[in-house]
Amino acid sequence: MIYDSYCASCHGVELNNTAPGVTFDLRRLRTDEHPRFVSSVLNGKNQMPPWRGVLEMEQVEALWAYIRATVDR
Repeated sequence: MIYDSYCASCHGVELNNTAPGVTFDLRRLRTDEHPRFVSSVLNGKNQMPPWRGVLEMEQVEALWAYIRATVDR
């Protein structure tokens, strides 16, 4: 899974933020923050590295779908 491979080590398994204050708690992302999410993933932010050139846009969208499905359940 994309999340497990690229995100879980910093953002925690199943979005259980393991480093509060260091990484953004993805459970706080609102549905209207899709553009912010895409920008952060592709361009990086603070300590998060940019994933542009590593992840395809469909993978970024799959990550968004996973986050929404996990938060909204």
